Amino acid sequence: MSASLTGPMPKSVQPVLTFSQESSKESEILKATKEEYSHFIGTKGLKQQQQDHLNRLQTFATKREWEHLQQHTTHLDSGFDWWMFPINEGSAGYTNYYNVSPEDVTSLRRDTVFMNHYREGVILVTKSWGWDLEKGKALTSDDKQRWTRYEVRLKKMLQSLELFDEKVLHDQLINFIESQKITLGPWLTPWIKRLGSSEELGAGK
Repeated sequence: MSASLTGPMPKSVQPVLTFSQESSKESEILKATKEEYSHFIGTKGLKQQQQDHLNRLQTFATKREWEHLQQHTTHLDSGFDWWMFPINEGSAGYTNYYNVSPEDVTSLRRDTVFMNHYREGVILVTKSWGWDLEKGKALTSDDKQRWTRYEVRLKKMLQSLELFDEKVLHDQLINFIESQKITLGPWLTPWIKRLGSSEELGAGK
């Protein structure tokens, strides 16, 4: 008996896709994904994603699983820079999904909850690198808390802090780099500068 024209084809008679057809199918999926991420998630969506992920970062810190805060590992929750430290640039993976405009930044800066979560994210990551931003000194109780040379995260944090005019945290992060005598690649040079804050850390919270 022949297969029904309306129902699914039995596996034994389903057509096998050629390599070129498979490649075309993957390209269509990739194109659809890029189109989905071509527009900004919106400040509401960004706030929600930040809040949800901060809880996971706090859990990493509580369990002393510092490696997932230090850098992007195989753990799914270790990749978070885009929504924890948003910048005004797209990315290869998410294109413009987390690309904030000047208007978005102004709106987000007015949100006290968002900004407190934002600052806590910066403080937690820097703790994983063995530095207490709030006290301005090295943390020595856990040898797992150390700088791992994951410059991409550091660069995004510095860029985001400058964009959000977080001068205090930004310059404290520069203090960490200088105090620990951290050698960085030349591509980071434009971001290694002080914004000139004379305030105490925590002011404006």
